[in-house]
Amino acid sequence: MLYSELKYAMFSFILIIILILSSYISMHIFLNTLLVLSVILLVFQIILYKSVLNKKFSIFVFYLISLYIFSFGQLYTSYTIYADDFNFEYTKFTSSTVINGFVYVFCFISISFFPALRGKKEKIIMCDANNTIINKVYAFLLLLFGLPFLLYQVYVKTTVMLESGYGTNLQLISGPVSLFSLFTYVGLFLIYYSYSNKYIKFTSLLLFIFLAIISMAGGNRSVGLVPLLFSMYMIYFDSKKFIFKKILYLGIILYCALVALYIVTSVRGDKYNYSDITLSAVTAINPYKYSINLLYELGGTISNTFKVLDEIDIYFMPGYGKSYLFSVFGPIPNINGVLDFARNEVTYVKKFKSSKFAGGSCIAESFYNFKWLALVVAYFLAKLVTKISILYEVWLKKGKYIQTSMLVIPTFSIIWLPRDYFTSIFTSGIFSVVILIFFYNITKRLLSVSLYKTSFPNNI
Repeated sequence: MLYSELKYAMFSFILIIILILSSYISMHIFLNTLLVLSVILLVFQIILYKSVLNKKFSIFVFYLISLYIFSFGQLYTSYTIYADDFNFEYTKFTSSTVINGFVYVFCFISISFFPALRGKKEKIIMCDANNTIINKVYAFLLLLFGLPFLLYQVYVKTTVMLESGYGTNLQLISGPVSLFSLFTYVGLFLIYYSYSNKYIKFTSLLLFIFLAIISMAGGNRSVGLVPLLFSMYMIYFDSKKFIFKKILYLGIILYCALVALYIVTSVRGDKYNYSDITLSAVTAINPYKYSINLLYELGGTISNTFKVLDEIDIYFMPGYGKSYLFSVFGPIPNINGVLDFARNEVTYVKKFKSSKFAGGSCIAESFYNFKWLALVVAYFLAKLVTKISILYEVWLKKGKYIQTSMLVIPTFSIIWLPRDYFTSIFTSGIFSVVILIFFYNITKRLLSVSLYKTSFPNNI
């Protein structure tokens, strides 16, 4: 393990030196070098991950790939045949800002891989096996509790977006309502794994995917894309499926996700109508083109890093960890603006000269807090992701579905963290788990196991 870490450290260090040296030649050479080196680094990381940990895919890999897409998406797009159709973010900033920004991102991603190499050394605290009957009842209770919140959120956001545009939706519904809506997916996750009946499993998975797609109707891509990606991981991790079925299901989900995302991205203007949706759906027939469009859109997150580097110490001072510290107020509703002081620190993009429609970025947020010293944050964030990834896999393999379900919402935040604020993973990682544990304990106390053994035969 130590040899692998040293090998990776030397390899990534050489790549960083090459990247920095290329910046002294010209911007064009720098961008070409960055393109090649980023691909080389990703391939090397995947190969090393497979050889050291004997894994092809995991929650950590989701996080790693997300870092690449949200950081270098536009760079990759600029080398496609549709490059002339786009206005790239890195052309809007000075050469110094672009170079420093990309170098910082490259270092951030390089450091993020180190905790994964120590994955086998993590100590896992195992729990007692769950009672299958309680799992089933608890799963349906979560589904019935969360579904009204999810449908309400879809209805309100879609209605407002049709009337006023996407921008009005940004702060429309958040906090407990958004969090409780995610319990729907936790319930469906438990139904999928608690039942052996293939029709029940398939129906729960289908409903999982359907709800994820319609939840994007309000213009917010993350609320649908993340559950869709997670459903792909559920299929991948389910060893009971045949390889052909895995490929087929994953392909269908990916296609639906891309089409839905392209439609949502195309209509996220000031206002849109149903004719816009129809036109976008027709355009989405070309999978290559709308994949490039989507990569371009997601890659726009790099602008946050550029803006922080460009404006820090001029328009605002570093946060010195305040965006992380004030994340503890994330789950608390901001009644009468009493928590505005915390919100302004957590959503650091509000400090930008222009932050219209600006989302978060864990990379930009780290630089906002500690500048170049924040590369240490990359390690600890990745360490947290690695820990959750290992817990998820171990508990799921051991059939500990209740414990695993507690990690569903935190996993959602991990997948989208490169495009989000740290407060989201704090809210989901702590607040949601506390609520789910409370619900489970209440359910367990209220249910008489002997009564439900009579009511729900074990062969269901």
